[in-house]
Amino acid sequence: MVTSATDDESEPAPTSDRPTRSLREQRPRLRDRVPNRRERFTPVERLRRRAVESDKPLVVGDHRSTVTGSTRGPATRSAFRLVCWNIEDGLDIDGTIAGLTGHPNLTNADAICLQEMDPDGVERIGQELGLAYLYIQSSQDERTGRGFGNAILSPWPLDDHVVVPLPRTAKAYGRPRAAVGATVTKTRPSGGAMAVSIWSVHAEIPPLSLSRRVAQFTAVAARAISPNPDHLLLAGDFNTTTSTAVVAIDELYAMFGLERLTEPAGPSLRRAGRLFHLDHIFGRGLDVQGVGVERTVIASDHWPIWVDVVPAEVSTD
Repeated sequence: MVTSATDDESEPAPTSDRPTRSLREQRPRLRDRVPNRRERFTPVERLRRRAVESDKPLVVGDHRSTVTGSTRGPATRSAFRLVCWNIEDGLDIDGTIAGLTGHPNLTNADAICLQEMDPDGVERIGQELGLAYLYIQSSQDERTGRGFGNAILSPWPLDDHVVVPLPRTAKAYGRPRAAVGATVTKTRPSGGAMAVSIWSVHAEIPPLSLSRRVAQFTAVAARAISPNPDHLLLAGDFNTTTSTAVVAIDELYAMFGLERLTEPAGPSLRRAGRLFHLDHIFGRGLDVQGVGVERTVIASDHWPIWVDVVPAEVSTD
């Protein structure tokens, strides 16, 4: 069902009937998937923005009743698992589904934050995995009309839907962007409930100055903490391509009471022989039980990151 709106314990081993794919099959070259992408464009035209703002509303889907036992795995784990993954242009949906169902640290997530998605890809993942989802298309390719946006998917109910347009856009290769947020309420094995405010974010690329990207980081964090949630996870691709940018977002988010939970995981992208810390998960009111980046899962130019968290212990001192 899809509508448009203006809103420990052992786990079962993951199973999959999908055949093993070679690295080339897992992530074919972008130019093979999108042929003639530079055709008939002059160098000046290539420097202009290739995306235009989208007026599409927030899309809400719920396929939790279509896959039997979609909450069975998450319900047997006390910790709340969040997976965050930038899927390059939302193209390799087969590889994304294979990673989310076949890797032990990615399967049975309580929430999944995806970036660079189009609505068809989000719908297909939600349908095949039996998940509820939110998707906001913040921009679309001015030539092909292909959507570009962020999604949150979960086997649990998604409430308190929020969209935050991000200020500023890079003049070269930039695009309008937005963050999407929701509350995910997990049923724990003990029978209690754990409500977590989840945000999926994709900040602008570095042609936009760091000071202006900091304005984007600030806009999301300010809105995310405004309801004062007890538990908060803010995840996505922040395009922090330099150590200066990583320090800047760490210091900024510390002022909002947010800690970078995935710092021990390391870089999430390799390009031209260099490693980059682009993707992060920030949290508040939570203790980490496990964290990582999965570099053997190849469905995108980014590697997926994940974290297992539980409510923070409250000191009585």
